[in-house]
Amino acid sequence: MKSKRKWILLLGIILVLVIGAVVVSQSSEGEAMVNTEPGVAIQGYDPVAYFTKGEPEQGSKEYTYSWNGSTWYFSSAANRDLFAKEPEKYAPQYGGACAFATSLGKKEVGSPRHWDVKEGKLYLHSNGVAGMLWKILPGRVKAADKNWAGQGKPS
Repeated sequence: MKSKRKWILLLGIILVLVIGAVVVSQSSEGEAMVNTEPGVAIQGYDPVAYFTKGEPEQGSKEYTYSWNGSTWYFSSAANRDLFAKEPEKYAPQYGGACAFATSLGKKEVGSPRHWDVKEGKLYLHSNGVAGMLWKILPGRVKAADKNWAGQGKPS
């Protein structure tokens, strides 16, 4: 009985990995990593809101800040000011690229609607499957950090 459960678990893991590989292989190479609209970071979402509200929130053209070659939108002046003091604290890891794809050595744009905050850092994912795999597979942060250091910031 235990042997059968192990096989079912193993097959389930393999299925999740295959689905994840197919999803991630549909890469968006050639697109900017942080910007999906020219010059506007993370599709205009407020990066501070993930930390203060625990959810994505669309920013406003009324509250902007220029950093790292992009314009960042915020939902309030307070959030803009927090970001201006410590942009590295609030900006998504890997330049806004999909964290799971980065852990596999691939480049794919992250979506501000698929995200998580882990150990005080914001990670974006290209979709829900990538986010799920990021959370359940061990060693993803370490692998992504290593790959990102080798890739450098995309142009």
